[in-house]
Amino acid sequence: MGDKQSKPKEKDSTHSKARGMSSNSSSSKRRGSHASKPKGKYLKELHKQVPNMKMDEIMQSYEDFKQSTNGKDKMSKQDFVEVYTIAFGSNSVAQLAENIFNTFDADNSGLVDFQEFLIGLSITESSDPNDKGNMMKKLKWAFDVYDKDKSGSIDRTEMRLIVKVRV
Repeated sequence: MGDKQSKPKEKDSTHSKARGMSSNSSSSKRRGSHASKPKGKYLKELHKQVPNMKMDEIMQSYEDFKQSTNGKDKMSKQDFVEVYTIAFGSNSVAQLAENIFNTFDADNSGLVDFQEFLIGLSITESSDPNDKGNMMKKLKWAFDVYDKDKSGSIDRTEMRLIVKVRV
Protein backbone atom coordinates (compact mmCIF):
# COMPACT_ATOMS: atom_id res chain seq x y z
CA MET A 1 0.00 0.00 0.00
CA GLY A 2 1.25 3.51 -0.84
CA ASP A 3 2.01 6.11 1.74
CA LYS A 4 -0.67 8.78 1.56
CA GLN A 5 1.59 11.41 3.08
CA SER A 6 4.41 10.99 0.56
CA LYS A 7 2.48 11.86 -2.61
CA PRO A 8 -0.39 14.30 -2.09
CA LYS A 9 -2.75 14.75 -5.02
CA GLU A 10 -2.48 18.17 -6.64
CA LYS A 11 -4.21 19.75 -9.57
CA ASP A 12 -2.71 22.59 -11.58
CA SER A 13 -4.65 25.16 -9.60
CA THR A 14 -3.58 27.36 -6.74
CA HIS A 15 -7.08 26.88 -5.36
CA SER A 16 -6.57 23.13 -5.10
CA LYS A 17 -3.47 23.77 -3.04
CA ALA A 18 -5.29 26.14 -0.72
CA ARG A 19 -8.41 23.99 -0.61
CA GLY A 20 -6.45 20.79 0.04
CA MET A 21 -4.33 22.32 2.77
CA SER A 22 -6.98 21.95 5.43
CA SER A 23 -8.14 18.45 4.54
CA ASN A 24 -4.97 16.82 5.88
CA SER A 25 -5.50 17.82 9.50
CA SER A 26 -7.15 15.51 11.99
CA SER A 27 -9.47 18.30 13.16
CA SER A 28 -10.85 18.43 9.61
CA LYS A 29 -12.03 14.86 9.92
CA ARG A 30 -13.65 15.53 13.27
CA ARG A 31 -15.44 18.69 12.17
CA GLY A 32 -16.29 17.38 8.71
CA SER A 33 -18.12 14.39 10.14
CA HIS A 34 -20.31 16.61 12.32
CA ALA A 35 -21.17 19.17 9.64
CA SER A 36 -24.44 18.74 7.79
CA LYS A 37 -23.39 17.82 4.27
CA PRO A 38 -25.16 18.90 1.09
CA LYS A 39 -27.66 16.30 -0.04
CA GLY A 40 -30.76 15.70 -2.07
CA LYS A 41 -32.11 18.53 -4.16
CA TYR A 42 -29.49 21.02 -2.95
CA LEU A 43 -26.63 18.69 -3.91
CA LYS A 44 -28.15 18.09 -7.36
CA GLU A 45 -28.54 21.85 -7.87
CA LEU A 46 -24.90 22.41 -6.88
CA HIS A 47 -23.80 19.72 -9.31
CA LYS A 48 -25.77 21.39 -12.14
CA GLN A 49 -23.86 24.62 -11.47
CA VAL A 50 -20.48 22.85 -11.49
CA PRO A 51 -20.83 20.04 -14.05
CA ASN A 52 -17.06 19.68 -14.40
CA MET A 53 -16.84 18.47 -10.78
CA LYS A 54 -17.70 14.98 -9.56
CA MET A 55 -20.01 14.49 -6.59
CA ASP A 56 -17.13 13.28 -4.39
CA GLU A 57 -15.16 16.43 -5.28
CA ILE A 58 -18.14 18.55 -4.24
CA MET A 59 -18.37 16.69 -0.94
CA GLN A 60 -14.61 17.00 -0.28
CA SER A 61 -14.76 20.70 -1.15
CA TYR A 62 -17.62 21.07 1.32
CA GLU A 63 -15.63 19.41 4.11
CA ASP A 64 -12.59 21.57 3.33
CA PHE A 65 -14.78 24.69 3.27
CA LYS A 66 -16.35 23.84 6.63
CA GLN A 67 -12.95 23.13 8.16
CA SER A 68 -11.57 26.44 6.87
CA THR A 69 -14.54 28.34 8.31
CA ASN A 70 -14.53 26.47 11.63
CA GLY A 71 -17.95 25.03 10.78
CA LYS A 72 -19.57 28.30 9.70
CA ASP A 73 -21.71 28.64 6.58
CA LYS A 74 -19.69 31.55 5.20
CA MET A 75 -16.01 32.37 4.89
CA SER A 76 -14.63 35.78 5.74
CA LYS A 77 -11.94 37.47 3.67
CA GLN A 78 -9.57 37.09 6.63
CA ASP A 79 -10.15 33.30 6.76
CA PHE A 80 -9.70 33.03 2.99
CA VAL A 81 -6.43 34.97 3.02
CA GLU A 82 -5.17 32.95 5.98
CA VAL A 83 -5.82 29.65 4.15
CA TYR A 84 -3.87 30.88 1.12
CA THR A 85 -1.02 32.27 3.20
CA ILE A 86 -0.60 29.01 5.08
CA ALA A 87 -0.98 26.86 1.96
CA PHE A 88 1.70 28.75 0.08
CA GLY A 89 3.91 29.51 3.07
CA SER A 90 4.23 33.15 2.16
CA ASN A 91 2.59 36.44 2.98
CA SER A 92 3.28 37.54 -0.60
CA VAL A 93 0.08 35.79 -1.73
CA ALA A 94 -2.14 37.81 0.62
CA GLN A 95 -3.01 40.48 -1.97
CA LEU A 96 -3.70 37.85 -4.61
CA ALA A 97 -5.87 35.93 -2.14
CA GLU A 98 -7.87 39.10 -1.41
CA ASN A 99 -8.43 39.62 -5.13
CA ILE A 100 -9.52 36.00 -5.57
CA PHE A 101 -11.85 36.32 -2.59
CA ASN A 102 -13.46 39.36 -4.20
CA THR A 103 -14.13 37.41 -7.41
CA PHE A 104 -15.59 34.47 -5.46
CA ASP A 105 -17.86 36.87 -3.50
CA ALA A 106 -20.45 37.08 -6.30
CA ASP A 107 -23.06 38.93 -4.22
CA ASN A 108 -20.51 41.42 -2.79
CA SER A 109 -21.59 40.58 0.76
CA GLY A 110 -18.05 40.51 2.12
CA LEU A 111 -18.46 36.79 2.80
CA VAL A 112 -18.21 33.73 0.56
CA ASP A 113 -20.76 30.97 1.05
CA PHE A 114 -20.17 27.41 -0.09
CA GLN A 115 -22.03 27.85 -3.37
CA GLU A 116 -19.89 30.88 -4.33
CA PHE A 117 -16.77 29.02 -3.25
CA LEU A 118 -17.67 25.95 -5.28
CA ILE A 119 -18.52 27.92 -8.43
CA GLY A 120 -15.22 29.80 -8.13
CA LEU A 121 -13.29 26.55 -7.75
CA SER A 122 -15.16 25.02 -10.66
CA ILE A 123 -14.21 27.86 -12.99
CA THR A 124 -10.58 27.95 -11.94
CA GLU A 125 -10.02 24.19 -11.89
CA SER A 126 -11.64 23.24 -15.18
CA SER A 127 -9.06 22.20 -17.72
CA ASP A 128 -10.88 20.99 -20.83
CA PRO A 129 -9.28 22.96 -23.69
CA ASN A 130 -12.14 21.96 -25.99
CA ASP A 131 -14.76 23.65 -23.80
CA LYS A 132 -14.58 27.16 -25.29
CA GLY A 133 -17.40 28.51 -23.11
CA ASN A 134 -15.64 27.46 -19.94
CA MET A 135 -12.31 28.78 -21.21
CA MET A 136 -13.94 32.18 -21.72
CA LYS A 137 -15.34 32.06 -18.17
CA LYS A 138 -11.87 31.24 -16.91
CA LEU A 139 -10.31 34.12 -18.83
CA LYS A 140 -12.96 36.54 -17.58
CA TRP A 141 -12.43 35.31 -14.04
CA ALA A 142 -8.65 35.76 -14.31
CA PHE A 143 -9.17 39.27 -15.67
CA ASP A 144 -11.58 40.09 -12.83
CA VAL A 145 -9.03 38.97 -10.23
CA TYR A 146 -6.74 41.81 -11.29
CA ASP A 147 -9.32 44.43 -12.29
CA LYS A 148 -9.58 45.51 -8.65
CA ASP A 149 -11.58 48.67 -9.30
CA LYS A 150 -13.99 46.85 -11.66
CA SER A 151 -13.35 49.45 -14.38
CA GLY A 152 -13.27 46.93 -17.20
CA SER A 153 -9.57 47.52 -17.80
CA ILE A 154 -6.33 46.76 -16.01
CA ASP A 155 -4.43 49.94 -15.30
CA ARG A 156 -0.72 50.34 -14.58
CA THR A 157 -1.12 49.91 -10.80
CA GLU A 158 -3.12 46.71 -11.25
CA MET A 159 -0.54 45.43 -13.76
CA ARG A 160 2.24 46.06 -11.24
CA LEU A 161 0.34 43.94 -8.75
CA ILE A 162 0.17 41.09 -11.28
CA VAL A 163 3.91 41.23 -11.87
CA LYS A 164 4.66 41.55 -8.15
CA VAL A 165 2.54 38.51 -7.25
CA ARG A 166 3.99 36.37 -10.04
CA VAL A 167 7.62 37.06 -9.14
